This record gives sequence, C-alpha cells and structure tokens, in this order.
Amino acid sequence: MDKLTLCLACIHCEPGEIEENLKKIKTVCSEAKKKQAQFVCFPEACISGYVLNPEELLKPFPASYVIDELVNISRTFSLTIM
Repeated sequence: MDKLTLCLACIHCEPGEIEENLKKIKTVCSEAKKKQAQFVCFPEACISGYVLNPEELLKPFPASYVIDELVNISRTFSLTIM
C-alpha cells in the first residue's frame, strides 16, 4: 500500500488580513512539502480570519484573486490544499 502524508495546519488567521493569511498558508505548504506531505488541511476561514462580532464584519475580498493564489501555491509545492 502506498503511503499518504497529510499535514493538518493549525494557524492563527488575522481577521481581514488576506495577504498575511495567504503568506502563512504558503509557509505551511513549503514546510509540508519538505516533510513529503501530499495534502495540507487548513482551518475554515483561514483566508479571511474569524469574525465573532457583527461590528467586525469584513468587507468583501476578491475571491478570484484568492483562488488564483491558492492554485499557484498548490502547483508550486505539488500539494492538494483543503
């Protein structure tokens, strides 16, 4: 049976800091690749960050840009990002 390596990422995601959160995702993917992972699983809302209070609602972000960045990260490190 082939070996499957899964990286479970537990990262702090800053609310509204899309670029910063994408950088953290890229860093984790780089480390996961060094450890020969094929899959990396991130927490929900890892892109936008968690917002618990309605007063903290975030402005919309460009979904197509975020998707393109995630695809590029995935291809760069040959990983499946979940």
